[in-house]
Amino acid sequence: MNRWLFLPLFAAPAIAHADPCEGRLPNQAGQAFPGVVRYVGDGDGLCVGDSANPATCIAVRLADFNAAALNAPGGRDARDQLRRLVMGRHLDCVATPGRSGRVIVYDRVIATCHLNGRRVGPFESRWSPRRRRLTARPVPGDPAEENIFRAV
Repeated sequence: MNRWLFLPLFAAPAIAHADPCEGRLPNQAGQAFPGVVRYVGDGDGLCVGDSANPATCIAVRLADFNAAALNAPGGRDARDQLRRLVMGRHLDCVATPGRSGRVIVYDRVIATCHLNGRRVGPFESRWSPRRRRLTARPVPGDPAEENIFRAV
């Protein structure tokens, strides 16, 4: 059998799944931008937009939550938790300066986002493998915020 026949299989590039957000990013602190969550890339990054058209979707980095990197331990669980919480739901977001003072970092706008009037970021969420459900509790030190999850 001709071994050259299999060369195209190994030479074909892997399909990369980049986030589908191509919309214009808000560039000033305080700019509000609502939208439906169309994509969740990791535990603290998502895309919001008025339609499924990538040209209208805005890449967001949650300002008040820091999840593990996707390839780090717990990273995929963090992404899955955020996906279960916000995917397909309407968020109201406001651009917020990060530690560097910039609003845009790594092609994402830093923002605080609200779901049903409550901030998404200030909740420390954890996956309960035993119950196979999302559980959460408010982050200590933020008593003004109510829990947007239903504790199980």
